[in-house]
Amino acid sequence: MSIHKILSNMSLIFVGDSVTRYQYISMVMFLQFGIRPDDSKTSMVRRNPVYDYTWRTKHRNDRIWRAYCKDSNSMLAGNEVCDCNRSIRPSKLFNSDERSNLVEILSKVHDMKDKTEVALWALAVENRRYYDQVWNITVIFIQAFGTIAYPRGHASFLDAQHLDCIPGSCSSRYTFHYALHEFLMKIPHHFAVTHVVLNYGLWKSSFTNMETRLIAETARLHWQVKFIWKQTTPLQHGPMFHNTKAEARHRELFQLTGWRHLDTLTLIRNHSRYPHVFLDNTHFVGSVYQML
Repeated sequence: MSIHKILSNMSLIFVGDSVTRYQYISMVMFLQFGIRPDDSKTSMVRRNPVYDYTWRTKHRNDRIWRAYCKDSNSMLAGNEVCDCNRSIRPSKLFNSDERSNLVEILSKVHDMKDKTEVALWALAVENRRYYDQVWNITVIFIQAFGTIAYPRGHASFLDAQHLDCIPGSCSSRYTFHYALHEFLMKIPHHFAVTHVVLNYGLWKSSFTNMETRLIAETARLHWQVKFIWKQTTPLQHGPMFHNTKAEARHRELFQLTGWRHLDTLTLIRNHSRYPHVFLDNTHFVGSVYQML
């Protein structure tokens, strides 16, 4: 049975970090073209949509993301709406309370290089919606980096088919912004969502225990939706590469509240190229996203 028949009349939403973005990109590229991005750092067009670093020879910092969002969106031939921006002008994008929150986040970062990186993450918005009209399949990606970059963007993304901005340059003031648990409670109603896949990524430590519980409890409020908790993105080197006690507690909590478990670590360890499944310290080769 083809993937189109399997996903016919379904609406899936991926919420998470860059690894989750590439899982989304891998799926919609396959829906669009019947082939998946390969395992290399380059593709036939010299840029691999599941590895943004292939855009970095020409662009730097936020310009990379403008180019990446615009180009990866254009690859999908008009079937994707991309509410995407990585502006470095918070005064234009945020209200005063949100700017205060950003200042508080940055005050905890002391190294200037790290402060710049965190600022770009905190200002990032990347919401993508792919629609296959023939099979009535909707696949959505919502970027969320723990409490550093929570779900936000422009209401037209939620309520309309098109935006009045170019992908990578949607820089008008954001008109929706939610804590993650609020977003998970509201979003199924917008797109008649059938499946939610959530990954904290390396950012889960920014949630308090109470926030984690609120996020987990959202599954009880939408019994008709399948909620899937994707295990924390591992690093190639470092403490997150193996299960931790905190990770085990989170997994137990999500399973108790009705979430299914997508075990990233077991999958990559069973990959034929293990341990050579990373393109860098964090991001996987293309075939890993196919497994996920």
